Amino acid sequence: MKKIGLIVAVCMSISLLAGCANNSKENTSEVKEETIVEEVNKTENDVSKVESDDKKEETVDSEKSEDENKQTEENTKSDTTKDANKEQVTKSVKLTGVANVNEGKDGNLTVDYIITGTDGKTTYKFTEKPLFDKGWYEMYKGNGGQLFEFADFNFDGNMDIKTQQYGAMVNQYYNIRIWNESTKEFELNQDFMGISNPSINAEKKQIFGVNYDRGLGNYTLYTVKDNKLTVLAEIKAEIKDDGTFGYTQVIGTGKATPIKSVSDLDSIWKEYNIEIVK
Repeated sequence: MKKIGLIVAVCMSISLLAGCANNSKENTSEVKEETIVEEVNKTENDVSKVESDDKKEETVDSEKSEDENKQTEENTKSDTTKDANKEQVTKSVKLTGVANVNEGKDGNLTVDYIITGTDGKTTYKFTEKPLFDKGWYEMYKGNGGQLFEFADFNFDGNMDIKTQQYGAMVNQYYNIRIWNESTKEFELNQDFMGISNPSINAEKKQIFGVNYDRGLGNYTLYTVKDNKLTVLAEIKAEIKDDGTFGYTQVIGTGKATPIKSVSDLDSIWKEYNIEIVK
């Protein structure tokens, strides 16, 4: 439309100038004709410039549209990645927790545990009355002891909770709460509570415990089935009335056999630290 309007204007200018040319001198007519030619050229240049500007605007609009589309695609990709990350976190919730120790008027302690998932949704609270007193707790804490720990005690892939229940100088006993996937609760499991100083062998799916009696270690190796412990092997230290001592080993339901040195041990113990005092 801009181009047509400019051409019409040029034609009208030519007609007017031509009429004036009939009443003027020849030299004046030539000058005006030159002027007309210049005006026409100028007009054509203006038309070309307008067309060029229109094309530039179209190019800019096209490039802007492409940039907006690219930005939309990038935003979509970013949102998708965030959603995927959120989904991964939801499927593998990690646990954090705090333990608050409270002293009653009678001097007895209670411990309030608050367990929270990193997704901010999984929260579990429970209170225990431990068998240790304030003096023992302060000593234990001063030595870097922790009141609870997360570990997979039944080897089902879910974290369970081990909480400090009682401790002597070398023997430590814990309450073990096993995660129940059906009820979505940590359930206290009595079967695990008699293990002194338990350690987990995740590769072999075994639990190793050691109880010290007057400096001699009694060792027990367990496996877990249906959240119940089965004894795989035992090493027992016997202290006689005359002060002498000895060790016996039992594998499964077999008979007790005397042990005089580590070399006499069954291969089932090879990954564990066993001390046989001579």
